[in-house]
Amino acid sequence: MELVHLATKRVKQLREGAEPLVKSKNKEVVTALREIAAGKIKHAPISEYDSDEF
Repeated sequence: MELVHLATKRVKQLREGAEPLVKSKNKEVVTALREIAAGKIKHAPISEYDSDEF
């Protein structure tokens, strides 16, 4: 579940113009997951997410 929240937040950032942290010619969703897998994006405990965000 945390992965979904983290990826969703990162996809939103990428769509708003954030620079990708890994080289990728994929869509934002795949890029976000690649960033997470590469350890470029750190997760926060689920309680730290704003429930209104989703």
